[in-house]
Amino acid sequence: MSGLMDKMATEPGIGNKSDNELRAMLLKRFKLNNIRDFNLKEHVQFDRHAKGTDIVMDYEIRIPLVYNVDLIAAFDKTVSLRD
Repeated sequence: MSGLMDKMATEPGIGNKSDNELRAMLLKRFKLNNIRDFNLKEHVQFDRHAKGTDIVMDYEIRIPLVYNVDLIAAFDKTVSLRD
């Protein structure tokens, strides 16, 4: 996911796209990389400011491992998209 977000940041003019367009681009890239069942609306925010747009992805997954022990995967990344 981190690499996909970094690649988006290198595309010219991507900071001018709407939230829906950015969300659709991310969803398409996730599907191509076999990332399924990920709720973009819940875990991805787009922050607009004078210098461009930031994509903020923040989530945590807990998977039961043994009895009362869980495996935890946390992800928190911000990528700046420039106009």
